Amino acid sequence: MGSMGGDGVRVQTRAELQQALSQAVERRGCFQLIEIMTTADARSATLQQFVEAQGRRTGMRKG
Repeated sequence: MGSMGGDGVRVQTRAELQQALSQAVERRGCFQLIEIMTTADARSATLQQFVEAQGRRTGMRKG
C-alpha cells in the first residue's frame, strides 16, 4: 500500500493482529489498513448479518 501513502497487512491470528495494531500505533499519522481473515464460524451474529446484507446488496450471496 505504500503508493497510497500508507501501510497494509493481512492477519490470521490474534498474535498477528496484536502485532499489526502495535505497529499501527507506532506509525500514527500514516494510513493503516489491517485485513483480518476469519473463518465463517468465528463471526459474531452482528458481523454475519453485515456479511449477508452486503452479499444481498452486491449480488455476492456466498457470505
